[in-house]
Amino acid sequence: MLITSQAFIMSLALLPMLLFFSGTLHAAPYSLAVQGDGKILVGGEFTIIGGQARNNIARLNADGTVDTTFNPNANDWIRSIAVQGDGKILVGGEFSIIGGQARNNIARLNADGTADTTFNPNANNSVSSISVQADGKILVGGWFTTISGRTRNNIARLNTDGTADTTFNPNVDNSVFGISVQTDSKILVGGFFTSIDGQARNNIARLHADGTVDTTFNPGANDGVVSITMQADGKILVGGFFTSIGGQARNYIARLNADGTVDTIFNPNANYYVKSIAMQADGKILVGGLFETIGGQARNYIARLNSDGTADTTFNPDALNIVHAIVVQADGKILVGGFFAIIGGQARYNIARLNADGTVDPTFNPEANGKHKGIAPILLLLLNKIK
Repeated sequence: MLITSQAFIMSLALLPMLLFFSGTLHAAPYSLAVQGDGKILVGGEFTIIGGQARNNIARLNADGTVDTTFNPNANDWIRSIAVQGDGKILVGGEFSIIGGQARNNIARLNADGTADTTFNPNANNSVSSISVQADGKILVGGWFTTISGRTRNNIARLNTDGTADTTFNPNVDNSVFGISVQTDSKILVGGFFTSIDGQARNNIARLHADGTVDTTFNPGANDGVVSITMQADGKILVGGFFTSIGGQARNYIARLNADGTVDTIFNPNANYYVKSIAMQADGKILVGGLFETIGGQARNYIARLNSDGTADTTFNPDALNIVHAIVVQADGKILVGGFFAIIGGQARYNIARLNADGTVDPTFNPEANGKHKGIAPILLLLLNKIK
């Protein structure tokens, strides 16, 4: 088949999104969470971390060594991790075995890494996002159509025992990648959808606690929203694939007011998609993704923004490739996961810890190996579909 130059350009334009969904850039750590005791949970696509065999999920001690008491041994990738108030660990992804038990795409682990036998929602497809409400109920987003024996399209709320909450069914028409709960219990949802609860909503919506759409909130992003983070003042940071939101030009990252309108003073203008957003205690904003410029400065895949959206000139770790996950520890140090080999001028394979100034913490080097699937076969598949 003859590939035209126009078709090739089209394929390159679509490649980042294809990689996002295919898992090619999901290799190595994709999700990070810090337990109350300071230990670090790591999920993604890897087989070795900290010099130990660990399939797709591990727990690290605070110094980066592997916790030898924890080995759930998931048989496929992990996309989301959330820690409950009781210390149990919720895990979502695309696995069928974890913690020694058959579990389809979602599980709850005990502190020792074994599967909680009282919890088995059994999603029929991948789980991308998990968020725990203040009342202990569990919000789940992804690409599924059934969970816990109920029809639920791409979003559900589970009771603490894993059964579906029958009072909550927003019925999203496509995938959900981000869920965040506001302090007033309203629920922010991001993904690649055009309808939720029977209402037209493009890629972002806010739900009332009962799952009905908040009709006062409709920013309308023109492409996928994959990261949602709340500021302490109630404003909403969003990242993803969009170039317009709330009727304003915003490239891949924006801040919304509580009513869904765009915060006009904040426009970092990333040149490529934003995958992860985390807030520091001082109000500065950590951002990871596949960008090379943001906030008016050259920044490779990770940056820190001031509250007005400009780049913090004192922080430039300069990762070699995509950053998927960022988590701020209680001591202010910054955990970073992705698919990189160098960050902060130091060799760090796919996971690192940064000091507050962006320099690499020399005491922490777990080295996750990542199962990179390769770009070329996927690009060829795409090209073969274009006439």
